[in-house]
Amino acid sequence: MKAAQIVNKNERYTLCDVPAPTAGPGQLLIQVKAAGFCHTDIMVSHGDFGSPYPITGSHEPAGIVVAVGEGVQGWQVGDRAASLNKVTECGECHDCKHLDSAFCPNGNLAGLHTDGSFAEYFVSLAKNSAKVPESMPWEVAAPMPCAGITIYKAIRKAGLQPGGVLAISGLGALGHIGVQMAKAMGLFVVGIDARPGPLELCAGLALAPDVLIDASKTSAEEAVALIDKKVKSTFSEERPSGVDAVVVTAEVPPALRFAFDITKRHGTYVLVSQPEELRIPFRELIFKNVTVVGSLQGNGADLQETIEFVTQHDIQVHTRTWAGLEQVGPMWDEQVSPGQVGKNVVLF
Repeated sequence: MKAAQIVNKNERYTLCDVPAPTAGPGQLLIQVKAAGFCHTDIMVSHGDFGSPYPITGSHEPAGIVVAVGEGVQGWQVGDRAASLNKVTECGECHDCKHLDSAFCPNGNLAGLHTDGSFAEYFVSLAKNSAKVPESMPWEVAAPMPCAGITIYKAIRKAGLQPGGVLAISGLGALGHIGVQMAKAMGLFVVGIDARPGPLELCAGLALAPDVLIDASKTSAEEAVALIDKKVKSTFSEERPSGVDAVVVTAEVPPALRFAFDITKRHGTYVLVSQPEELRIPFRELIFKNVTVVGSLQGNGADLQETIEFVTQHDIQVHTRTWAGLEQVGPMWDEQVSPGQVGKNVVLF
């Protein structure tokens, strides 16, 4: 079968012929109909995860189940599926037995440790897969196992009730989905970016943020004043200055600090992006009593919940589609371009 692989470190994708996989116990064999391109795929090329080369890229598959492995229940050939990148789990560690197997330290991640879904066929764990309704296009289904579930879980981790004030810093592939999800959850939403494209995209959404802030033209102090003014005009009760929580999908240092500076005392800072380091002066962290947490993805049940939420609330996922694996070269160029907006997806 055809697959787009990173053959050597710091190289881009090469179209290769590789053996087709088969479904083992607990697995699904999926004929890939769409696969998303993520910033993490570029990090794999740079060697950030110690990936073995050659390796097939992408960890965002959606497609048709063509074979069901031994012991799998609830799935049949012909089902529409999307699958998480956790393709093996040890089943023996504390996370697997008592907490959340999504954090199994001994498992393998598709596209990072083992072959991913930039291929005609992909093998997933059935327990880490979710059913995709007929109403959801493939190009929307493919981002769900990464962009969709990641931002959905991060918003849930912020722990806000309807009426809470949530900021999302970075309105790209994850953030533009997140502002809509947060609005659908009944939150007061602040969207932050420094790029014209994402700001324009989010301004035109049906579930648009209550406040949009151009961080290239607005200081954190000015942003807090804008947020406080809008919040005061929206809610009758007195609110503390700043946002209750912020979800950070941006990774450049100014954005990381901006997000912290607009967070209220006793607020929550949820980090989704993968910067080399997070620098916060300890005095400000301690005296503001801000809770800083990381957020990764989730499990198969979380993925199913995400897909159902996106469908129920008509969340718009902005994608640019590319016809076939032959387009991975120009798609890579698009992914790294400064004006890139939304999500790049290969259709098969």
